[in-house]
Amino acid sequence: RRTVAYAGREDAVAPGAQDMLSMYYQLVLLAPKGGAVELPIATGRKLENYRFEVVGEETVVLPAGERRATRLKTRSGGDTIELWIAAGMRGLPLKIRFTDRKGEVFDQVADETDF
Repeated sequence: RRTVAYAGREDAVAPGAQDMLSMYYQLVLLAPKGGAVELPIATGRKLENYRFEVVGEETVVLPAGERRATRLKTRSGGDTIELWIAAGMRGLPLKIRFTDRKGEVFDQVADETDF
């Protein structure tokens, strides 16, 4: 039926909609180099467009060494998601940072890269 149900509601699913996990894979596949990418995202509480701005290219320090990556950033409500994608490494997300509305920061960082 192309609908999503959450919090006692039901909405039509927009073309290209992703869930919170597949959102990261979709961003890697899109591999934006500049500007912004908008994705409709379905969470357990809402269906909303997330606008990922390309912040620029940065060096990410990892346990395995330094790597160049494209940094993307979006805000939804009081939450912020940042993602560093390594273009030269098949789009591997090297780092994902989630900052919640309370200001608490959660980082996920690649331990090893074998490319």
